[in-house]
Amino acid sequence: MAMSGRFRSGSVPTRSRRRTVGAVLWILQPLCIVAELIAVSQVRTPYSMMDSTMSEAGASTCRTIVYAAGSVPVCSPLGWLMNAATVASGVAVIIGVFLLRPWMPAGWVRACATILTVFSGLSMVGTGIVPVDLDLNLHILVAVPQFLTFPLMLLLIGMVVRKQSRVAAFAGLLGGIICLAGALAFMLRLNEPHGGGLLERIALWPWFLTLSVLGYSLFRVIRHSRTVSTEHALPARKPHL
Repeated sequence: MAMSGRFRSGSVPTRSRRRTVGAVLWILQPLCIVAELIAVSQVRTPYSMMDSTMSEAGASTCRTIVYAAGSVPVCSPLGWLMNAATVASGVAVIIGVFLLRPWMPAGWVRACATILTVFSGLSMVGTGIVPVDLDLNLHILVAVPQFLTFPLMLLLIGMVVRKQSRVAAFAGLLGGIICLAGALAFMLRLNEPHGGGLLERIALWPWFLTLSVLGYSLFRVIRHSRTVSTEHALPARKPHL
């Protein structure tokens, strides 16, 4: 019996460490934006953050891509870095949600948020594996879901953690609204020659930034909960007579 109690008490720090790892994986999500900016700095063809898409900075070869609105030359020597970061980001967000999931209140909102997070991560992985210059149609197929899953995921994550952290809940709500507005604006101007790059970043970048805020907020709550649990687990000291 004493041994089983020891195992039970030891399981609390283990669960806390897993949740901490999940939170850290979300905190690090903006590194994907950093990788993109580094790749953009080395692009050898005319490139504008205002007009050029994020995918063009991840091109794996130097060639011309034919869009419906016209042809665009691409050549990004560090496209591999951006693609690798995109794949890593997708894998990290999926692992993160499963490590954090047991800590979130059970229910349909948590289930939907988990599913959307997995789809978002898989879309990121697919986007990194299939650069825009490798197969345009397949790249579009795997990348487009992000414009829907990203904002919905943030909104649901915000809902499911609202009792644990008001900051996380507000961040999820705000980030989800910004992503959704950016996605709608991007889709409406999809074939326009100007502004597409900016609108795409408004639709997608807040996802990475909001996940970092969510991760940090949950990290603080988890650390606080671990401290409280540890204090309660300590045996009370007997007063000296």
